[in-house]
Amino acid sequence: MLATLYLALKLIHVFAALALFAAEGVGTVALLQARRAKDFVGLGAALALLKAIGPLGKLAPPLLLLTGLALMVTTWGFRIAWADLALGIFLLVFVGSKRLDPPWQAALGREMRAGQGPLTPAVRALLEDRGYSAWLALRSGLALGLVFLMTVKPGLLVGVAGVAALAALRVYLELRPKPRQPLAPKTAA
Repeated sequence: MLATLYLALKLIHVFAALALFAAEGVGTVALLQARRAKDFVGLGAALALLKAIGPLGKLAPPLLLLTGLALMVTTWGFRIAWADLALGIFLLVFVGSKRLDPPWQAALGREMRAGQGPLTPAVRALLEDRGYSAWLALRSGLALGLVFLMTVKPGLLVGVAGVAALAALRVYLELRPKPRQPLAPKTAA
């Protein structure tokens, strides 16, 4: 019976993790498309992806947390470094998302309700907000760190080092200076 419970919890846990990664991936694509939008129609089209994936993105994290806790209680306990570290990181990301995402989303929603035509400087500023971009990059880097922990199952020191390296690399890649776009070549008249 315990083996069946373990397998069921593990399967649900893996499916919830896949759903969360799908939601995060769609969110990343939507934000990239939103940043390329020239007007509010384009912005709305880009953000429609978020509305479509929204329910999945809201269901996956608590399901992932509950199944992870159930696996720890029924199988591993709270004395395995990689599992304890993963739980702490997941809770950090979960709480951070609940705290940092809603104000940004609300501000963007207010600006969108008031806008028509070309995007306003306020909307551009929200879409290019380096602080929020850093948070999203950190969140995805920590998610990659969770995959590292779940697959390698390292000790505490290697686990912390691996997660920190992945998170730092992801934040660096997001915030590094971007190469300038070459000017379009002049055409002969």
